[in-house]
Amino acid sequence: MPPPIYHYTTGDRFLRIIASRAILPATAHVTPPEIPAVWLSSAPVWEPSATKGVVENGVRRQASLAELIGLCGCLVRIEIDHARVCLLGPSEFRDALCIPEDVHQRLLAAGIEMGADPADWRAVAGPVPLTAFRRIEFTIETKPPKWISWPGFRPAFH
Repeated sequence: MPPPIYHYTTGDRFLRIIASRAILPATAHVTPPEIPAVWLSSAPVWEPSATKGVVENGVRRQASLAELIGLCGCLVRIEIDHARVCLLGPSEFRDALCIPEDVHQRLLAAGIEMGADPADWRAVAGPVPLTAFRRIEFTIETKPPKWISWPGFRPAFH
């Protein structure tokens, strides 16, 4: 069985996922012909590139996980069923999503600077529907995050 693959997000964004009944592709800074994607990770604890930035005294920096919880309510980890999506691996997503080489290099460099391992990254071109969710977990703890399954969640395919 392949390792679990997750979409990491924050509590406020998770509410939008539930309202949309899908994880919608990221469109910020995506210029045609580049294809928007949903970004996933095999990182088991937290995907560092999912950490949001904050502006403090006019300077942008990465928020700590505790700050994210304070700002967004909680952290959320959604496990995705590999069989229900068309996963693009690290060696595939640049070409498949038509990401320009310079943009791809900046994406990798930014992820590494944030502490991410781009080898963990996967992408899906298009939305990931609720029916592809295997498990939903949340945490309000950070050292380390203690993931708690969403009570009552039942995957649509089981």
